[in-house]
Amino acid sequence: ERVFEPFFTTKGPGEGTGLGLSVVYYIVVEQHGGRVGVRAAPGGGSVISVRLPLPDAGAPGGERQAAPGAALGT
Repeated sequence: ERVFEPFFTTKGPGEGTGLGLSVVYYIVVEQHGGRVGVRAAPGGGSVISVRLPLPDAGAPGGERQAAPGAALGT
């Protein structure tokens, strides 16, 4: 789908760069092995779903591993 292409946008000039979903795709899919889904919503707009795999709890520290320098939330 074109929505994941860098600089693709349906907005007018000055209303966005078209980089948001390409960055999301790179982080979620290519860096973490997850999935990103896009579904057109009735009446306009879109629904974006993000699915991330669970960490391997059997690996040492698996449940706490994060990318170096990443902010951890609760």
